[in-house]
Amino acid sequence: KTQTTTTSTQTTTTETQSTTSTHTTTTVSVTETNVVTRTITTSKAPSSTLTSVDTSRVKLSSRSCQELGWASKEGSPTVCAESKLLGTCHRASSSLQQAQQLCAEAGARLCTADELLSDVAKGSGCSLNKKWIWTASTCEDGRAALAKGSVIEGEDEGVLKCVENNKSLESVRCCADVAPVTTTAPPAEAILSGKSCTQLGWQIKEESKVCGASKPIGECNRESSSFAQAEETCKLGGGRLCTQQELANNVASATGCGLDKQLVWSSEECSIGHWARYGKTTKDNDASVCLPSNTPLSVRCCADEFAVSNDDIQTTRSKNSCSSLGWEYVNGNTLVCGASRISGSCHKDTINFMEAKGICESAGGRLCTAEEIDSNVARNTGCSLDKGFIWTSSECENGFLVTHGKKSKTAPMCQSVSDDNANFSVRCCADKDILEQAS
Repeated sequence: KTQTTTTSTQTTTTETQSTTSTHTTTTVSVTETNVVTRTITTSKAPSSTLTSVDTSRVKLSSRSCQELGWASKEGSPTVCAESKLLGTCHRASSSLQQAQQLCAEAGARLCTADELLSDVAKGSGCSLNKKWIWTASTCEDGRAALAKGSVIEGEDEGVLKCVENNKSLESVRCCADVAPVTTTAPPAEAILSGKSCTQLGWQIKEESKVCGASKPIGECNRESSSFAQAEETCKLGGGRLCTQQELANNVASATGCGLDKQLVWSSEECSIGHWARYGKTTKDNDASVCLPSNTPLSVRCCADEFAVSNDDIQTTRSKNSCSSLGWEYVNGNTLVCGASRISGSCHKDTINFMEAKGICESAGGRLCTAEEIDSNVARNTGCSLDKGFIWTSSECENGFLVTHGKKSKTAPMCQSVSDDNANFSVRCCADKDILEQAS
């Protein structure tokens, strides 16, 4: 019987299996910052070696050890573990999917085989030290990996085995991380909703730039939609799926269909599919659940105060043409015209983005792009706006560009549309009639 640990400074993995008359040796390599190789002698060999687990790519728990009140052990400073989940033990009674869900509901995750063999969960309760525990590791043939709840020193036989994912009921221990996964609302890479809250008629809750709804296309979607179906439903309704944080902030709670106590899809991926949360977050269910993307769940959608789409921010063409508006082509521009005195009035240094957009569209025009302003499309059209900053329809990272009313050496500025102090001047553009262009 042997158990050895070796450390290398290179990131590699090794997997070997050899057989003697009475014992089989399985080597499991786990890639972290360094390589940790554990050689474990087993009297009952698994029929397949374990696939190496890169712990740097394991999805972190949604709540930290400190938040959960779980203590990390000496020798495992970044991970903690627990057996009694939300006050309940789970002994030889859970499928792999149930184990994943139990851990996720607690704000944790399944431990890797290596973590369990490091005794990170030893003595965490429920008398599971000698029981088979579900892990986040898999076998080479795709089956799930089980590990004993603890490796007793000198008795390291039979501590790993491979089983069919859906044909075994085993025990559950969960791990969590000192540094939890973090989310933002919405994440930087998120695509804003196709229509704004105002356009959709969805109510924005206090201190939020986001609104929610349960009937995005006029009907309830209760426990019947996969992730893809939920995403498409929200998109068809002009919205988008909510992020985890938005659901945690109850942006869509109490919006109907009796979904406050139902799991609804979020927009964010997890290790086996996508995260879901209850329609309303309370102190009793403040956790996300990682579920396969084909699980039938309910649907709630979110939308943004300022959406980004052709319908909401920038139309392809102005409603009225230059000729019908009586706006002249200036400074060599022949397809786009500009104006400063809109419906007989100047609008200088006092207008926010949505007001500027509305002023132009109400007149039958549209906001100019930054490139159009730079081409002097509206230069010398009045209201002394050549040197003032003008709203444009050109997007930037945090909002929209504002630029001088004529070509300038000063670069455009990115201005957030949610800034209450963001008030600038208005110049509008319009397009040449399509029939005029054809002629």
